[in-house]
Amino acid sequence: MQKSGYLLLALPLWVTAQSSPAINQGGIIRADTNRTGLLLPGIVISIYGHGFGPSAGCKGAALELCGAQVLLDDKPIEVQYVQEIQINARMPDEAPSQPVSRITVISGGRRSDPVEVRRLPETAIIALNGAARVNGPVWIHVDLPHSLGVSYPSMARPWDFACDEFEVRKDGKPLTPLPHPELGFAYSGPRCPGTINLGNPETRVSRLPLHLQYRFAEPGVYEVRLSHYGAFNRRPGDVRIQSAWTPIQVLPAIPRTVTTHPQAPAEILSDFLPDLLALRNDEALSVLLEYLYHPSPRVRAYAADALYYWPDSVIEPRLMETLRTNGPSPSVAGRAGSHASEVVEAALPYLFSDDLVLFQGAIAAARNALAATTTISPELRSRVEESLISAAGNLGHADAQTVNDLISVLGQIKNPRVHDVLWSLADHHTGTEQSLIAIAWQKDAQDLPRLAAYLTTAPADAQPGQALFGVPYAMRTQFGDAALPWLRTVLEKAAPVTLRIQCAEELMRANDPSGFAFAQDAFEHNRPWKPQIRTMVNDQFPETRNKTDIQMNSFLLDRSR
Repeated sequence: MQKSGYLLLALPLWVTAQSSPAINQGGIIRADTNRTGLLLPGIVISIYGHGFGPSAGCKGAALELCGAQVLLDDKPIEVQYVQEIQINARMPDEAPSQPVSRITVISGGRRSDPVEVRRLPETAIIALNGAARVNGPVWIHVDLPHSLGVSYPSMARPWDFACDEFEVRKDGKPLTPLPHPELGFAYSGPRCPGTINLGNPETRVSRLPLHLQYRFAEPGVYEVRLSHYGAFNRRPGDVRIQSAWTPIQVLPAIPRTVTTHPQAPAEILSDFLPDLLALRNDEALSVLLEYLYHPSPRVRAYAADALYYWPDSVIEPRLMETLRTNGPSPSVAGRAGSHASEVVEAALPYLFSDDLVLFQGAIAAARNALAATTTISPELRSRVEESLISAAGNLGHADAQTVNDLISVLGQIKNPRVHDVLWSLADHHTGTEQSLIAIAWQKDAQDLPRLAAYLTTAPADAQPGQALFGVPYAMRTQFGDAALPWLRTVLEKAAPVTLRIQCAEELMRANDPSGFAFAQDAFEHNRPWKPQIRTMVNDQFPETRNKTDIQMNSFLLDRSR
């Protein structure tokens, strides 16, 4: 009998229909942070792509699992989970000998293209910028690789350096950073890592004010190290770039006085106020309080947050004195503490001021006074509400933000006059979108047809503030199922596609088939807004995040029936 020269291999059934494995761009994720980042020893990584293994998946802990391997610089590492679009693997415990490695997936004898991953931070170079003195400014110049950089300020908070974090030590002992309040998220700068905010003329690039994070109480040699993270929240293990420990010399203090008060926002934010905050004395506080009334919102916000360098026992009486002397600013009203009644009494006349900052401050004081957590007398509450209703007539000279601020406060007042004022503002195209949202807050079901009519007649090229994108959300959250027929009408008849997308999103949140049908149509016909629909669906249904377009179409079609 003649023997064949071919060797038949027993391969898993899924291999015969499998394409070569491929790793997605940006598809190697740290399991502990769910982000890309340095692949440290011992961490588990998730690799996303396709062609990795069976659709059902299999678990274990081996160098080869379901016919799949993960190679790190051509050496296999432990695989813990294999599925068609995902592999989980564990990095070796040994410290890396090189900053960059290559990861390859082998599945069913087929090999993916290798993907480079970083295992050690890249190098930053830092140096003292100018002279540093006790009780004086200490600026650090920062050079990052690949034309990356830092900019300051990137936030209103003087002490927050966004992607960057410093460590300081003296005589080998670490210094404790200055305490700062947790004020929540307020990032408004560039993305991480290291994009210089060149479009903002109010920032200074390549240097950071270290004295706003650490106090240098005595002269001598200190050591400083910078860590630059992949995200503004600076998660542990996500250091992308790091400097060496760098010595700096801090000289003895010398007397300092404030001689000029600049008015250009760029100079105020990038030089003057950061330098001023090194003093933290009564003179510096007096100057800082002046900037609470500056025309620039960024300057006012920075100055307001800078007040946290002083204790409340010092700040509150000074703010009340400033309020009585200069009137309200949004920053003064926001730090009223237990003085809400006194603040709003002093602020009410300024609801009719032509000075925009004082007008904004009066609105802020009224908003704080009406908050559920604030206790004021019923008589004062009534006067505040009546004053706010009357102040709607003072919006003619206000900017868009001030208009929306006042309308938002009005929307919290349950009063027939407020209802009429809000419709009047919408009809006169004054803060139309915010007015309609505030009308929804009134929860009068008779408003639903009129709200839907506004949306269906919105022009396709509506300008911001007139596009009404936030109204569908307000309708669903305030009226529940009663809003769904009207949202379906808007979805069918509105001209702006983005407005229809918002309606579809709210309908899908209510599990309404018409919302899914609109989304499915985007995939079936490859509409220009398909990427936006994908993001929206992925956010609502995380299980769809790795689905192909065909799978997404099927997912949406099932729910549209």
